[in-house]
Amino acid sequence: MTDAAPVPPTRRRRARAFRWASAASVAPVALIGLLRAIPADWPVMAVQLLAFVPWFTVPAAVALLLSIAARSRPLQLVAAALLGVQVLWLFPPAAASPETAHAGQPVVEVKAMAINAGLGQADAAGIVDLVQEHQVDLLVVAEYTQELADRLSAAGLPRLLPHQVAHPRARAAGAAVFSSLSLREVGMVPDSPFRMPVVSVDLSAAGQEAALRVVAVHTLAPVNDGLAQWRSDLAALDRIDAGAGPLLLAGDFNATLDHREFRDLLAGTAGRGRWWMFPQPPEAGWSPPGRCAATTFPG
Repeated sequence: MTDAAPVPPTRRRRARAFRWASAASVAPVALIGLLRAIPADWPVMAVQLLAFVPWFTVPAAVALLLSIAARSRPLQLVAAALLGVQVLWLFPPAAASPETAHAGQPVVEVKAMAINAGLGQADAAGIVDLVQEHQVDLLVVAEYTQELADRLSAAGLPRLLPHQVAHPRARAAGAAVFSSLSLREVGMVPDSPFRMPVVSVDLSAAGQEAALRVVAVHTLAPVNDGLAQWRSDLAALDRIDAGAGPLLLAGDFNATLDHREFRDLLAGTAGRGRWWMFPQPPEAGWSPPGRCAATTFPG
């Protein structure tokens, strides 16, 4: 029997370097994983860090590759587990759609779009073009100012969506809901520095004897001293009375699925005829300023 050939010093040094590099990549992924997994009231810095959870998929993948290069089985197992969890959080199981939840019931389709107007600086003509292109029935605008109201009127939005509930305010505090269907204001989300009107949309013109309630959502961002107010805003949304029909929460939640507070809101509204929508770009591409979705509601 012959002894195994000694490992060259250069290879040992290289493997050690790969192990250290893999461990350094694993550490922040493990930290963000703990913050994401433990349902605690984290301080403001942790809450802000949780908004970047999807980006930690990159160091998780790097850590796995480095662990393979280092030929370290323990690091490979840890890095692979962390990468798997990151991918699961990045692509969570899809929630039940309104169509599935109300299968067999008469429904009416409402095409809705939600936007954040960026302190009222959004391109009014671009918004009107999107409304016309996607044949939007319902438009929810956060950060709605009087200057933006004037520009939207000049661009022809009232011609497309003649019914509105509007609360223009300076900078980020205003909100508005525009509709091709008749609507009226029935309430306001309480105890928030931002205006979040609750409106009732009459769906009888669409052939259904139902009223859809819509909340123009804009929670305070969890920055500086705003963390407690952010949590209060999200909790208040869960207490909104939907009335006899469905409730659509549309707007800017300043939250992601990686925030425990937002997941609690979704869990509380699940199965109770409530649907939510982010102000994201249309599915066809990444062009601002809004997200357009066709949604069905029970009649």
